[in-house]
Amino acid sequence: MLKPVGLSMVLLVAATTLPAQSLPPDSLFDRLIGNCGLFGFDWKNRFAEFGILIGEKDAWGHGYGTDAARLILRFGFDELNLNRVWLRVYDFNPRAGRAYKKAGYVQEGIYRQALYREGAYHDIHVMSVLRDEWQAQRSG
Repeated sequence: MLKPVGLSMVLLVAATTLPAQSLPPDSLFDRLIGNCGLFGFDWKNRFAEFGILIGEKDAWGHGYGTDAARLILRFGFDELNLNRVWLRVYDFNPRAGRAYKKAGYVQEGIYRQALYREGAYHDIHVMSVLRDEWQAQRSG
């Protein structure tokens, strides 16, 4: 049986639940704003890493990252039978940390001063969601 080495889902903001006439012209809908996916699979231990990039700054702060993170979790747990999905978030990106917490991720630890960027060291926070935590969130 072939095992995928990486799965990627393109984040497209599509207005499938809104009537077409209610969309503002030149809105974020029907335009690529970023991408997200799972990678670094460990099939024996049933985990993968989550990554996301929303590159269009006018798309920030609208909940798209949280929604995408939740969809990827559902895919990872329901379709891929994962037990754990984890991620890394940099201390200079608190908006992402808040989005991940809303999606159900909890902090596991910190790699202190593990990234050197623009003349300064930064911490990398490790967050994850376990299958049983995710199931409890869905039923609660």
